Amino acid sequence: QVRPQYFAEKLRSMNVIVVVAQLPLGDALWVARPKGSKNMDEWIMLGYIIERKELHDLAQSIKDGRLVEQRTRLAKCGMPYATFLIEGDPAQRDAMRILERLGIQEESL
Repeated sequence: QVRPQYFAEKLRSMNVIVVVAQLPLGDALWVARPKGSKNMDEWIMLGYIIERKELHDLAQSIKDGRLVEQRTRLAKCGMPYATFLIEGDPAQRDAMRILERLGIQEESL
């Protein structure tokens, strides 16, 4: 399992400024902001939104229909580049079954 802070820490290690905030949709957005600005009203959305899913949550959200609902909300949010980031070990037997049901080849991971 990947900790939510993992991506922020990795980006910071590459000198990327990371602001952690609660988002109404998705888990990560890319924005540009005027140097030194902390006023979110001045920030410009760059069109990328990421929704993270762990494999077990992906399977559950497929079963209960949340995945379709989330995909629809992402498609309607106005961001041209909406992406699901699937986390987990594809070598695990349960994970492989989930990926096969979705038609995802292990090589594409």
